[in-house]
Amino acid sequence: MLIVYQRLLAYGVAVGSTAIALPLSLWLEPLISRTIGGFFYIAIIVSTWYGGFRPGIVTVLLSTLAIDYLFIPPRSQFWINSPQELLRLSIFLLVALVINLLTSNLQHSRQKIKQLSQKLAQENAKQLRMALSAAHMGMWGLGYGDRRNQVVARTRTVIRLGCWKF
Repeated sequence: MLIVYQRLLAYGVAVGSTAIALPLSLWLEPLISRTIGGFFYIAIIVSTWYGGFRPGIVTVLLSTLAIDYLFIPPRSQFWINSPQELLRLSIFLLVALVINLLTSNLQHSRQKIKQLSQKLAQENAKQLRMALSAAHMGMWGLGYGDRRNQVVARTRTVIRLGCWKF
């Protein structure tokens, strides 16, 4: 149930970040009429960073549809009359897809590094426990026999525990 909730939340962030970018872009349109994609790029980064590649794609598609419908003439239609506007929307879509891909790859790499780091720490802890165990077992031999027998006993213990490799 928790996994389903996390996935739904990721798509909620995708839709929500696009919903935030839209009114900001509409409100600031007179000031940024030619560069309408800025807030949508931020929405794509946030949703991809939080939810991964697929929620990022949802944000890319919603953003592209919002830009086409509300910012590109003729407004309130999903139709593009001029090649310049088609080029403008195509460039937005290309940049948005690249941002989504790079952000999801970065997030995936960070997760992989974290997993490998934890695995390495566990392996190092295991080796340290073996070495400490070997040192502890070798210490029991200090009080008996002659010196040569003590060295042989410690060497056998270390070899048996697998700390030395030949």
